Amino acid sequence: MHFGRPIRVLHMIPSFTGGGAERQLAYIARALSTLGLEVHIAYIHDGPNLPLLSDANVELHRIRCISNHDPSILVSMVRLMMRLGPQIAHTWLLQMDVFGGMAARLLNIPWVLSERCSPKMYESGWKFRLRRALGARASAIVANSNAGLAYWPEALRHTPSRVIRNVLPVDDILAQAHEPETIEGIDADDPLIVFAGRYDPQKNLLVLMRALDIVLVRFPKAKALFFGSGPLETDLISIRSGLIAGNRIFIRPYSNNLAYWMRRAAAYVSVSRFEGTPNTVIEAAVCGCPLVVSDIPEHHEILDARSALFVPCEAAIAIADALSATLGNPAAARHRAEVAHSLFLEWSPNRIAQQYIDLYQDILGSIPSWRAS
Repeated sequence: MHFGRPIRVLHMIPSFTGGGAERQLAYIARALSTLGLEVHIAYIHDGPNLPLLSDANVELHRIRCISNHDPSILVSMVRLMMRLGPQIAHTWLLQMDVFGGMAARLLNIPWVLSERCSPKMYESGWKFRLRRALGARASAIVANSNAGLAYWPEALRHTPSRVIRNVLPVDDILAQAHEPETIEGIDADDPLIVFAGRYDPQKNLLVLMRALDIVLVRFPKAKALFFGSGPLETDLISIRSGLIAGNRIFIRPYSNNLAYWMRRAAAYVSVSRFEGTPNTVIEAAVCGCPLVVSDIPEHHEILDARSALFVPCEAAIAIADALSATLGNPAAARHRAEVAHSLFLEWSPNRIAQQYIDLYQDILGSIPSWRAS
């Protein structure tokens, strides 16, 4: 379907901190603007993913507030939508799913809600119940996994909701992989095990720490690198101090140079209890890093036994054994990494962005007043 003028879309996200959803929005916004859409983004807090938009044809709108629950956010979103007149309002993450979704509903603007996680994320809490009630009235749900889309059965009956995979800017990732970086205590020939992500219970890091202690005792030259931030950081540092090989586990902040360490690593490990679509696992695969991942549906949705080793997420010894097998048999690990790399080469920004455009057009195609304006 062809429309005579560019679609004006307003994306809304709480921040550009170091999470996967924040990075995905930056990638998607860049690609959508390249394909001719008029792209606006409203956000509250900046962060390390904001520079990804520094040279993009995207208009940014900073929302001021005094707290995450400040009702003035809703007022600001209503005023912004009235001024911009977007044809599509597209929200990301809980805070903006609520405030941005409410504003879109008040102004009768078609609203797309992004589902970035698994139903296990939403087991309790009034905020999630409120999001669920509001989201059931969205114009469409777009999820990055089948599990995420399955969370919204009531919203799927009469909407063009669908799964759209994550953007994967392969060329950019591989270019970053060749930008060298040094960390004190890491030598050029050290076998590295890398994890990157939020330091929170979903990622199962306390079990991973016990597994790493076993592996690092077995491989005296190996070291482990964590990159991220989150509420468990203090706990991780405390646990590390009691491990036999704790001095070879490096707990680092979020890094914009992850690709370099993934390219160098002997293994990338993700033992999450649940996921949406795990960005860092996919990026590690693109960088050619052998994968050890938890045996959960979200990992099986994008990987198979030819491309990764799967482990029970609560079994520290099994995790240690899989990591040991990866470090101990580099040839087999490289073969799995090559297979994994090949799985994601078609997740290009323009290909994925076009799927979003198709979704927007399906929504707008049912609104005669928009086509005629």
